[in-house]
Amino acid sequence: MAIIVIAIHTNLFNNTDEIVGALYTLILSCAVPYFFITSGFLMYKEENFENKLWLNLKKFIKLYVIWNIIYLPISIYDYVINSYSIGKAILYYVRGFLFIGEHFFSWPLWYLLGFIYALIVLIILKNLKLNDKKIFIITMITYIFAKVMEYLNANNLNNIFIKLFNYVFGNGRVFTGIF
Repeated sequence: MAIIVIAIHTNLFNNTDEIVGALYTLILSCAVPYFFITSGFLMYKEENFENKLWLNLKKFIKLYVIWNIIYLPISIYDYVINSYSIGKAILYYVRGFLFIGEHFFSWPLWYLLGFIYALIVLIILKNLKLNDKKIFIITMITYIFAKVMEYLNANNLNNIFIKLFNYVFGNGRVFTGIF
């Protein structure tokens, strides 16, 4: 699946037969969900799952902050090149850090933020004493919502809600990790 993630970013079959391109896209679309599922499976099978949620949340937040600090000079470069005011650059950075999980050339960080969101939601749902079936249904609905918003945004079917969602959360893929 790591090789498929690389293939996602190479656009190898962009100008090929429609059927081959569709099959290729279908295969590629399995990579990131695979890593979310594998991560969730490996966490859930451990004893003291609820305690592990908190430990993993702290670990992922730490990683996310460290990687954002590493990417900060590149983000600043982007803001300078695009002549953003300091206020606008700070607003974009905070938005990217809290809600989208990416900045200029730091696109892979969305996965960490998506996992952080997933852990927070799981902690909340577990604290509400919901059973696994209800958690499954809630997370499935969240995933479907994120995919619908991604589709509507990609196809320019914008109304005020979709525009607001897009402005705050970008394409909304940070919500896909929960399912």
